[in-house]
Amino acid sequence: MSTNLLSAIKKVGVIDDYEDGRDTLAYMVEDASLEPVFQNDSVTDLESYLESINEKFDAVVTDHHLRKVKSYFPIDGAEFAAHCYHRRIPSLLVTRYEQPEILEIRKFREKLPVVLTPDEYNVDSLIEGLEKCMNEFAGNISVGRKAWRTLVRIDDIKDNKNVYLVIPGWNSQQAIALNMNNLPDHLQKVVKPDMRLFAKVNIGNENANELFIKDWEI
Repeated sequence: MSTNLLSAIKKVGVIDDYEDGRDTLAYMVEDASLEPVFQNDSVTDLESYLESINEKFDAVVTDHHLRKVKSYFPIDGAEFAAHCYHRRIPSLLVTRYEQPEILEIRKFREKLPVVLTPDEYNVDSLIEGLEKCMNEFAGNISVGRKAWRTLVRIDDIKDNKNVYLVIPGWNSQQAIALNMNNLPDHLQKVVKPDMRLFAKVNIGNENANELFIKDWEI
């Protein structure tokens, strides 16, 4: 890894609740001539861990499901990566995600520039992902990651759990699923089918899985 943008990155935290998973993530870190820092011990005090994270590593690669092994981590990887991003630590989420994971991850998608499947995770995607994060920290945000105020129509609500949205400014023919608890509390109480609202959405992104919705307006 030789780009000036990434010259400050030396150590990469490797987070997975399975040892084999940590080893798999670490291989690519080593191949990129970076030092993997294994999180082998359980994390119990999240706040203290986050406060000291800048002293531990310069970037993070994490799996999403971090709580299959009891008490390894108090939150899942998407939320943890979002915390890292908030602290300007480049973070990549690597996960084999299906519809349930997509819904879980969307809540944090604004602060997740890079989500990769295991098949997509390699030295090149690792370096490109770290670079994408650093570019965003520098204010260079791609069109697909910029949020714009746009109309959102509530298409359907299933079991008072999942909300299906149509965003005409993105694609008027495709509904986007969202967990009800991803909506603001005040909106959860009044939302109903065919309701029209405004929100900020990264409508320049063609991939439905990468959309995030924020700053809702009734």
